[in-house]
Amino acid sequence: MMNDGSGNSNLERFTMTFKHTLLTITTAAVVVGLCGCRFIAKCPANTSANSANAYAGLWAYPGAAVWIKILPDGRTFQCRISSNRTALRSAGVFREGQINWERLWGTDTITRDKTTITLCGRFGTFTYTKTEGEMDASCQSPF
Repeated sequence: MMNDGSGNSNLERFTMTFKHTLLTITTAAVVVGLCGCRFIAKCPANTSANSANAYAGLWAYPGAAVWIKILPDGRTFQCRISSNRTALRSAGVFREGQINWERLWGTDTITRDKTTITLCGRFGTFTYTKTEGEMDASCQSPF
Protein backbone atom coordinates (compact mmCIF):
# COMPACT_ATOMS: atom_id res chain seq x y z
CA MET A 1 0.00 0.00 0.00
CA MET A 2 1.24 3.49 -0.83
CA ASN A 3 2.12 5.71 2.09
CA ASP A 4 2.68 9.47 1.83
CA GLY A 5 5.01 9.54 4.82
CA SER A 6 2.34 10.82 7.22
CA GLY A 7 1.13 7.34 8.03
CA ASN A 8 -2.00 7.65 5.85
CA SER A 9 -2.37 5.32 2.92
CA ASN A 10 -4.15 6.32 -0.27
CA LEU A 11 -6.99 3.99 0.71
CA GLU A 12 -7.36 5.63 4.11
CA ARG A 13 -7.41 9.13 2.54
CA PHE A 14 -9.98 7.98 -0.03
CA THR A 15 -12.14 6.43 2.72
CA MET A 16 -12.03 9.61 4.81
CA THR A 17 -12.90 11.77 1.77
CA PHE A 18 -15.73 9.44 0.79
CA LYS A 19 -17.19 9.47 4.33
CA HIS A 20 -17.01 13.27 4.45
CA THR A 21 -18.73 13.58 1.05
CA LEU A 22 -21.41 11.10 2.05
CA LEU A 23 -22.03 12.99 5.31
CA THR A 24 -22.34 16.28 3.41
CA ILE A 25 -24.85 14.82 0.92
CA THR A 26 -26.88 13.17 3.71
CA THR A 27 -26.98 16.40 5.73
CA ALA A 28 -28.16 18.37 2.68
CA ALA A 29 -30.88 15.78 1.97
CA VAL A 30 -32.13 15.97 5.57
CA VAL A 31 -32.23 19.79 5.48
CA VAL A 32 -34.18 19.80 2.20
CA GLY A 33 -36.51 17.12 3.57
CA LEU A 34 -37.22 19.05 6.74
CA CYS A 35 -37.45 22.49 5.19
CA GLY A 36 -39.08 21.35 1.97
CA CYS A 37 -38.44 22.73 -1.45
CA ARG A 38 -39.60 26.24 -0.53
CA PHE A 39 -35.98 27.44 -0.58
CA ILE A 40 -35.49 25.84 -3.99
CA ALA A 41 -38.90 26.66 -5.47
CA LYS A 42 -38.81 30.36 -4.50
CA CYS A 43 -42.54 30.75 -4.01
CA PRO A 44 -43.74 34.08 -5.38
CA ALA A 45 -45.00 36.72 -3.00
CA ASN A 46 -48.77 37.00 -2.97
CA THR A 47 -49.70 40.09 -4.95
CA SER A 48 -53.34 39.00 -5.23
CA ALA A 49 -56.12 40.01 -2.88
CA ASN A 50 -55.36 39.15 0.74
CA SER A 51 -58.98 38.63 1.75
CA ALA A 52 -60.15 35.06 2.21
CA ASN A 53 -63.39 36.14 0.57
CA ALA A 54 -61.51 36.59 -2.74
CA TYR A 55 -60.52 32.89 -2.58
CA ALA A 56 -63.74 31.45 -1.13
CA GLY A 57 -65.09 28.35 -2.84
CA LEU A 58 -64.26 24.77 -3.68
CA TRP A 59 -61.17 24.17 -5.80
CA ALA A 60 -60.04 20.92 -7.45
CA TYR A 61 -56.70 19.77 -8.81
CA PRO A 62 -57.27 18.67 -12.43
CA GLY A 63 -56.98 14.94 -13.02
CA ALA A 64 -56.65 13.99 -9.36
CA ALA A 65 -58.85 13.50 -6.33
CA VAL A 66 -57.63 16.62 -4.54
CA TRP A 67 -59.81 19.45 -3.23
CA ILE A 68 -59.36 22.64 -1.25
CA LYS A 69 -62.31 24.41 0.32
CA ILE A 70 -61.88 28.01 1.49
CA LEU A 71 -64.57 29.82 3.45
CA PRO A 72 -64.98 33.63 3.47
CA ASP A 73 -63.95 33.66 7.16
CA GLY A 74 -60.57 32.06 6.30
CA ARG A 75 -61.21 28.50 7.44
CA THR A 76 -59.66 26.10 4.95
CA PHE A 77 -59.79 22.36 4.37
CA GLN A 78 -57.76 20.18 2.01
CA CYS A 79 -58.40 16.55 1.12
CA ARG A 80 -56.41 14.22 -1.11
CA ILE A 81 -57.58 10.70 -1.91
CA SER A 82 -54.62 8.38 -2.48
CA SER A 83 -54.57 5.55 -5.00
CA ASN A 84 -55.50 3.10 -2.22
CA ARG A 85 -58.51 5.33 -1.30
CA THR A 86 -56.97 6.75 1.88
CA ALA A 87 -58.10 10.31 2.62
CA LEU A 88 -55.28 12.67 3.57
CA ARG A 89 -56.93 15.63 5.24
CA SER A 90 -55.98 18.83 6.98
CA ALA A 91 -57.77 21.92 8.17
CA GLY A 92 -56.03 25.26 7.90
CA VAL A 93 -56.40 29.01 8.18
CA PHE A 94 -56.06 31.55 5.38
CA ARG A 95 -54.24 34.65 6.57
CA GLU A 96 -52.43 37.38 4.62
CA GLY A 97 -51.94 35.44 1.39
CA GLN A 98 -50.97 32.17 3.04
CA ILE A 99 -52.67 29.02 4.25
CA ASN A 100 -51.26 27.58 7.45
CA TRP A 101 -52.20 23.89 7.51
CA GLU A 102 -52.65 22.25 10.92
CA ARG A 103 -50.82 19.13 9.74
CA LEU A 104 -49.20 17.46 6.72
CA TRP A 105 -48.46 20.39 4.40
CA GLY A 106 -46.98 23.23 6.45
CA THR A 107 -47.60 26.70 5.03
CA ASP A 108 -48.53 27.47 1.42
CA THR A 109 -48.44 30.82 -0.32
CA ILE A 110 -51.66 31.24 -2.30
CA THR A 111 -52.24 33.37 -5.38
CA ARG A 112 -55.30 33.76 -7.55
CA ASP A 113 -55.86 34.21 -11.24
CA LYS A 114 -59.34 34.62 -12.73
CA THR A 115 -60.43 30.98 -12.54
CA THR A 116 -57.53 29.34 -10.71
CA ILE A 117 -55.64 29.44 -7.45
CA THR A 118 -52.02 28.38 -7.10
CA LEU A 119 -50.48 27.05 -3.90
CA CYS A 120 -46.73 27.05 -3.49
CA GLY A 121 -45.11 25.36 -0.51
CA ARG A 122 -42.76 22.72 0.76
CA PHE A 123 -43.96 20.06 -1.71
CA GLY A 124 -44.06 22.22 -4.83
CA THR A 125 -46.42 24.47 -6.76
CA PHE A 126 -49.94 23.31 -7.67
CA THR A 127 -52.74 25.06 -9.56
CA TYR A 128 -56.40 24.32 -8.80
CA THR A 129 -59.53 25.23 -10.75
CA LYS A 130 -62.84 26.35 -9.30
CA THR A 131 -65.39 23.55 -9.21
CA GLU A 132 -69.10 23.39 -8.63
CA GLY A 133 -68.93 19.71 -7.69
CA GLU A 134 -68.46 18.20 -4.25
CA MET A 135 -65.52 16.64 -2.48
CA ASP A 136 -65.44 12.87 -2.26
CA ALA A 137 -67.59 11.75 0.68
CA SER A 138 -64.59 9.99 2.26
CA CYS A 139 -63.02 13.40 2.84
CA GLN A 140 -65.54 14.07 5.62
CA SER A 141 -65.20 17.81 5.20
CA PRO A 142 -65.86 19.59 8.53
CA PHE A 143 -67.72 22.40 6.74
